[in-house]
Amino acid sequence: MNIIHALISGIVQGATEFLPVSSSGHLVMLHHFFGYREPQIFFDILLHVGTLVAVLIFFRKDIIALFSSERRSLLFIVIASVPTAIIGFLFSDWFEGLFTQVRVVGFMLLVTGFWLLLGSRRLRTPNPEPRASQWNIKKVLLVGISQAAAIIPGISRSGSTISTGLLLGIKPEEAFKFSFLLSAPAILGALIFKIKDVGGLSLIPADIIIYLIGMAAACITGILALKILRETLKRARLHLFSIWCFVIGLIAILAG
Repeated sequence: MNIIHALISGIVQGATEFLPVSSSGHLVMLHHFFGYREPQIFFDILLHVGTLVAVLIFFRKDIIALFSSERRSLLFIVIASVPTAIIGFLFSDWFEGLFTQVRVVGFMLLVTGFWLLLGSRRLRTPNPEPRASQWNIKKVLLVGISQAAAIIPGISRSGSTISTGLLLGIKPEEAFKFSFLLSAPAILGALIFKIKDVGGLSLIPADIIIYLIGMAAACITGILALKILRETLKRARLHLFSIWCFVIGLIAILAG
């Protein structure tokens, strides 16, 4: 891997981890385009570290509040994380196999596109009554199941969780915040799961520097992507991302 590839991968990871277009799906296609036949395990871990840092920076005030005034929200995040943990643990090997199947990624991107259209329709539907602002166990579990589905490459984690929140009547800004607070344990869990595969890898200092450049690119791009998505939700334009998913999904299907 060279610096250009690392920068491009970092930018793609940072943008697609938070924009509702599936980071895993885009990285699968990007690595396929670069000609990598083996998973870039350590590099992928550092990219996830970059996006995790982006979440911690962007939501630092909300994260602090979870451990002080918003402890109920912290409990809901724990509950919503359970489906992802269970499904990821039980079916990890099967999901790993999908990361080399570009055509499967393409079909799942189409699913993401339709999911976003449903959320966007709910976002733009006139509602005489204010949307519910109160989370409950049922709602957080449904959002958690939506996040678990995003283990499949091509299903967007942010797209599925935000759209599900909107369909459940949650206010856009609350669906946005909960989705990304929920992402922190999901990303951390993915890191822990991947670290076990790093043991046998040999790295040279030049590789580490290149990988760190990619990580920094993922972090900076991730913060920008969060700002873009928040503004997109405010303007009720979530459907624009579904168009991207449809286009890239069809390309992946044809290229696969």
